Amino acid sequence: MNMRFLLPLAGVLVFAGLDSPALCDGGKLPRYRLSVGQELTYETSSEFKAERSAMSEGVTGIFDVVSGDAQAGWHIVGRISSWNVQNKIRQESDSEMVAFDLKPDGAASALRGSNFSAAVPDVFPALPQDEAQLKGEWQRQMAYGAKIAYTSPTSAANAFTFKGEMIDPIYRIYLIKRQMTFQFDPARGVLESWSSNDSQGYGFVGKGTSRAMLKHVEVRPPQSMAQLSRDCDAYLDAQAQNTDASRAAMDDPAKCASLSKESTERLTAVRAQITTPELLAMLDKQIKALPARLEYFVQETHDRQR
Repeated sequence: MNMRFLLPLAGVLVFAGLDSPALCDGGKLPRYRLSVGQELTYETSSEFKAERSAMSEGVTGIFDVVSGDAQAGWHIVGRISSWNVQNKIRQESDSEMVAFDLKPDGAASALRGSNFSAAVPDVFPALPQDEAQLKGEWQRQMAYGAKIAYTSPTSAANAFTFKGEMIDPIYRIYLIKRQMTFQFDPARGVLESWSSNDSQGYGFVGKGTSRAMLKHVEVRPPQSMAQLSRDCDAYLDAQAQNTDASRAAMDDPAKCASLSKESTERLTAVRAQITTPELLAMLDKQIKALPARLEYFVQETHDRQR
């Protein structure tokens, strides 16, 4: 059972404030301090033990700051890869791309076409916009309408720590609880880690833990950042158009063949334009899988009509 499905990370983030707040970094609010060329690598590991089975999962996220500045914010491109082991069988998941704009206070918006389950990953949480929010609450609207209610934050010169609990209607169905702890480094301007304790009382009954840590920060040449940004934008634009085509195909089986042909041509054209190896590998897999997707959509639309 995929914990990322049962424990979705998207939602509304609600941060509860301090009774007597101590501001970070000599009186300043915690803020991101990124620079163009930075490449941040986060690694996440999860374990979940149920009554008769166990599962472990790992996620590697490589995030490149491809443009922007400390005033307007930054454009970030992420490459997400994951694996899971269930009943001693290891499975590798397809890599995913995500691109989003991030303000110094953590306000964020995802680029259309990002397919990652949480378009703005948890390693880039929102931060309080002002002292009033620090004392009370602040939030981020995300894709699926859930929320994380954060409590008990503490501040020090090199650490801004807060706890949170995910709240989602699906959690009430599956009796899921997820309690998280975030550690933000205001001096470096990045999230150092987050961890969680998870449990589920219905279906896949059991308990688990997750932990994400910042493993590497490197600096890449500006030219490679610019090329990655252009390649990613072209790739995600094609993904967004293909998503629209898939929705249209679901409404009318007669359109499936022509829309699939257009999708193949679109991905093939994008492949000829880009040079990023990870994106080329993803496109090759998608182009190869399109005939099977066509069969699936034709069957689905016929079943729906019946």
